[in-house]
Amino acid sequence: MREDEDAAEALGIATRRLKVWAVTLSAALTSVGGSLWAQYVGFVDPAYVFSIDLSVRFALNTIIGGMGTALGPWLGSILITSLETYLRATFAGMKTGFAGIYLIIYGVVLILVVRFVPEGLVGLAGRLRTRVAGASP
Repeated sequence: MREDEDAAEALGIATRRLKVWAVTLSAALTSVGGSLWAQYVGFVDPAYVFSIDLSVRFALNTIIGGMGTALGPWLGSILITSLETYLRATFAGMKTGFAGIYLIIYGVVLILVVRFVPEGLVGLAGRLRTRVAGASP
């Protein structure tokens, strides 16, 4: 249905029902995620929840993990959160003018991933799986 809605309807797929189901599932998963996020953070403030920083982080999770896949945003969020936490813990306490170096390293790693793996981590895994499958006898 994503590629050609008219063709899907011609095949007998109830596209309106499928769209409603997709929106409902998305809203349910969003509510679960928001509830878990509120429990993790401990408070909900509109200025924080609707900030540009948080919106960009969510978009990067999807881009890094792989757009158009169910597993991509999850993998992207694991990578980005782990990398950010590690870099902040490693470089944030430096006293000699390198206080923000972890943000620069974080940005460079994100740019390299977007530049050299535009299909995301899921696409990279698929490419590697195809290469390994083709190399085995």
